[in-house]
Amino acid sequence: MSHMHQYRILEREKQNKRLLESRLLLRAFQRLCEHWDLSRKEGFELLGLNSLHQLSSWQSNAADMLLTDAQIERLSFLLSIHQTLDQHLQVQTLLLKWLRDPQSLGALSLDSAQVPTIDTTPLELFRWANKQQLRYIAQQIIDAEPSALLLNTPAQLTANSSIRF
Repeated sequence: MSHMHQYRILEREKQNKRLLESRLLLRAFQRLCEHWDLSRKEGFELLGLNSLHQLSSWQSNAADMLLTDAQIERLSFLLSIHQTLDQHLQVQTLLLKWLRDPQSLGALSLDSAQVPTIDTTPLELFRWANKQQLRYIAQQIIDAEPSALLLNTPAQLTANSSIRF
């Protein structure tokens, strides 16, 4: 067997592995979008799909979509954020309120030089943040005290309707 043939086999295996990884992450992302009650546009922006070409390609070939390294990294940050919020807030209604309330970010110690947060909801921030900013935000949320995330949330809501990935 030639070296070129071996190389092609390895490349095909690598691409198949990436396709499987992409499919699994996309399923988790779809559940995240449902859980966060996102519109299709918000979901696309959250994943970093912003050009018309990317959007149409995504819609027509979602099953065979290979995620880029940047999209995989972005998804890992978003899933980490979700897991932390889900653990601390535990109630779907609280999580949705937290994501769409500009005051939610005030409880975190975000450096405004790194991430401008004035009148910005966490969801808006997640959507437009670049990779470094999203990594920083994810780390701040993961490191936050649970009580900091619970600020401005109604205590009478106690029903748990969380989702697990």
